Amino acid sequence: MKLIKLLQKFFENILRYFQYKKITKTLIQGAQKKNTDRLKLEFLIAKDKKKFLKKSKSNTSEYIPLDYTTRMKLKFYLEEQYSSQMAQLNLRLNDELQLI
Repeated sequence: MKLIKLLQKFFENILRYFQYKKITKTLIQGAQKKNTDRLKLEFLIAKDKKKFLKKSKSNTSEYIPLDYTTRMKLKFYLEEQYSSQMAQLNLRLNDELQLI
């Protein structure tokens, strides 16, 4: 009787191991996909930042930091463009225009 219970638990553990292995595989794939989507979004936002700053004539040098109004204009512009993607990926822009 004890041997039957031990065998039953052994096979349950094997079955559970393969279920966990399958679940972790799908979780890893999902995490990698989400990470690549985040990187793509960061690249697009950096590209749009440069495009916006080229249009803006107030800052002629890249070494001069942006003033508050320009940062807020840029933040609202980027949120308007990418708000749905940022919400889907649980990202947001802070006041220094960094994705969090």
